[in-house]
Parts: sequence; structure tokens; C-alpha cells
Amino acid sequence: MIKAWLRKANISSLYIQPDSPWENPFVESFRNECLNRVWFLNLLDARSCIEAFQQEYNAIRPHSSLSYRSPVEYTIAKADPQRSLAITNHPLPMFNLSC
Repeated sequence: MIKAWLRKANISSLYIQPDSPWENPFVESFRNECLNRVWFLNLLDARSCIEAFQQEYNAIRPHSSLSYRSPVEYTIAKADPQRSLAITNHPLPMFNLSC
């Protein structure tokens, strides 16, 4: 179904090499930190948990590529380097696995 839609939209797909999680780190984080740890009760529960994970990942969770700062902390530091001294790093992801 997806392949047919891509073909119809004239979009070519790119594939990552097997056993190469670094080529798509967001999906690996999503699978390891969300899907592999949570049992969803129903579709609404899944959507709610996935939305919470997405918010956490995109705003709060520290990323090694951002010197272990969250995207929000990184953005603040880039916009105002003086404020970067007041920003604290979080030692662990804070995703609430109980949703």
C-alpha cells in the first residue's frame, strides 16, 4: 500500500543498510524508548503515548548530538549564549513509560 502510494506520487524511497541504526536514529530511539517499553490498551492510548514521547523527544530529552542538551536548551543557548550558563543538563530521559 505504501509502495503504491509512493509510486503514484512519483516519490522514490531510500533504504538504510541492515544493522545500521545510526542511519535513522530517531526511529531507533522511538522503537527502543517507546514501542518496546509500553503496552498500549487501544489505539487512543497508543496515540496519546506516542504523542507524549514525541513531545519529550523533540523538546525535553537530552541528545548527544546537542552536547547532551535538550533541543529547547540548545535553541536557547544558540539564541542567547549568556543564558546557556544557566541551563541544566538532564542525566536521563524523562519519558513517562506509564503514559
